[in-house]
Amino acid sequence: PAREPAPRVTFYGNLSTSANQEGARHLLADLAEPLAQEVPDLRVLLLGANPPPDLQAAGARSAIPVEVPGFVDDVRPWLRATRVLALTLRTGSGQRGRVVEALAMGVPVVGYPEALEGLELKDGEGVRVARDAEEMKARLGVLLRDEEQARALGERGRAAVSDRYGFASTYGLFPALYRRLLEGGGRTH
Repeated sequence: PAREPAPRVTFYGNLSTSANQEGARHLLADLAEPLAQEVPDLRVLLLGANPPPDLQAAGARSAIPVEVPGFVDDVRPWLRATRVLALTLRTGSGQRGRVVEALAMGVPVVGYPEALEGLELKDGEGVRVARDAEEMKARLGVLLRDEEQARALGERGRAAVSDRYGFASTYGLFPALYRRLLEGGGRTH
């Protein structure tokens, strides 16, 4: 899908949870301003239901354009307009589906190791791992400045999640499993 020309970094997650609020605030407070100095026309999107008042008002307080739409019926148009997804959480709960969803749309992800735990993705397979805030800023900056590099990383991510998490690798395995179970009297070995 075509990307919007503006460099947009997105945080994506239910904004009613404290972990996601902390991640969104980290993006705004520690990363957005320094990134804006390097990336002309930077835009920030906080995508998620139930944002608290301080995050809802983030756009009014910032010199950088910040969008906080709250609940949306369909995240795909928002993700299509994203250059890079920032996984700025320091915990691993809940966001794995979001990572796969973004990568399936060709959106690259920069995340802390804790937030990427459990995914069978290596650095470079659609994701860039950042060990600290400085590395997070640097890796986001590269992808926000270089649309072609972001696109290429996103395409590698799309291929990786299609291979590992697509229908053939997940639900497509069930017919053969059921057949084995039925033919073997319930034994799987």
